[in-house]
This record gives sequence, C-alpha cells and structure tokens, in this order.
Amino acid sequence: MIASVVAGLELLLGVTFAIAAHAKVHRFRDTIKTIADYDLFPRSLAPVIAVLLVVVETIVAISFITGWAVRAIAPVTIGIIALFGTAATINLRRGRIVKCGCFGDSEELSLHTLARLTLMLAASAAILVAETLEIGQRASLITLIGQPASVALTEVVRMFIAAAAASCAAIWILNVREVRVVLRRTGGSLTRPGMPQMPPEG
Repeated sequence: MIASVVAGLELLLGVTFAIAAHAKVHRFRDTIKTIADYDLFPRSLAPVIAVLLVVVETIVAISFITGWAVRAIAPVTIGIIALFGTAATINLRRGRIVKCGCFGDSEELSLHTLARLTLMLAASAAILVAETLEIGQRASLITLIGQPASVALTEVVRMFIAAAAASCAAIWILNVREVRVVLRRTGGSLTRPGMPQMPPEG
C-alpha cells in the first residue's frame, strides 16, 4: 500500500514538473520576464536562469515519471521547491505584485502559491525518505519493463489511482475555503424554504 502511494506521488510530481517545464518553454519570454521581476538576481542573468530551470524541471519530470535515479533527483527537487518558496516568500514580504510563473500563467504570488509549494515539498520529502529507507518494492515504468502484462497493468493502475487520490486531496486542501462554501450551500439547498420539514422526534 505504501509502495503504491509513493509511486503515485512520484508520478504526480513528475507530471506536474513536466507541465511546468513545457509551459515555461511555450512562453519563454514571459518566463524570463517573470524571473527578472522577482528581483533576486541581476536582470541580465534571467535568460540563463530560465534555461537552467527548464532543464532541471525536465530532468525531474523524466526521473519521477520513469523511476530513473529517483534517489539522486529527489534532493534536487526539494532544493528547487525550497528555492521557489524562498523567492515567493521574499516578494510577498516586500508586498510586491509578481506573477508566480510556475506554469507559465498569469497567476500572482499569494499564500495559495506557498501552500501549493508546501504540499509539493512534503511529497518530495516523503519520496526521499521512502527511497533512502527502501520502503517497499515500488513499481515504476523502468521496473515494469519485462514484467508480465497483467502484473505491469495492475501496477500502472495502482500508480494512477494513488496519483489521482493525491491530486484530489491536494485540490481539496488548496481550495478548502471554496469547498466549505459549496458544502454549506449544498446543505442549505436541502432545507430551502417551501420544502416540508420533518417534525422533531420525541
């Protein structure tokens, strides 16, 4: 069970970093501008940092999706996320309005950004601990090569289920306020005016 959860986390983070890297390449000029707007490095270094960022995120994505060199890449992932978090925190404390730039969109830095980075950091730390302690015999695309089709399919399904569950949990956590509002509205709709009310017992 634990092995499937960790494999799901790896797959989820791998896909997340793949999307982030693709978005940065697709909007490379915006990526350079966003890095410069963070005002943490000389603006002349922004293009170099952008290229390095895309390369590292691509390597992380390949590692986590395929299972290649995860033990070596996990600390790098933690470092990247911690760097993002530090940069975001500094700019939030400065009161500056800066685009996040995580996925190439126009989302501005906020506490929501820090919450997302915290979840990603926790997932990366869990993967590193599992790799270091060698918890369970986890499946990955590399380890499934040569396995019987039924075994490989079962493990892939488990990975996707765990990744989907982790993704849903993260969405709920990151949008807890909106979820509470929806639940309240749903509860209110069950007792809206005009509906017959059940008499109290006793």
